[in-house]
Amino acid sequence: SVYRTLNLLYESGLIEKALKTDHGTLYEKSLGHGHHDHMMCIQCGRIFEFYSEELEKLQESLCSKQGFEGKSHSLEIKGYCQRCRKKKKP
Repeated sequence: SVYRTLNLLYESGLIEKALKTDHGTLYEKSLGHGHHDHMMCIQCGRIFEFYSEELEKLQESLCSKQGFEGKSHSLEIKGYCQRCRKKKKP
């Protein structure tokens, strides 16, 4: 089935879980695709990928202060994109 195939691709490291939405989990390829985080518009559903060296350093610092060795993380910011914010204005 499709679900078993998704699970096999995930377990093999070819795809990763990117976002959880009201409609389910979104996956994206991980092979050859550098680390990044996501912003998702809760009105139109658009997804924006971004990378922040500052956030990466902050996470490393927070882990270090706790004596924690972080191996992976995901950051998901939900809100309104610029297009939807403009539509909301009277």
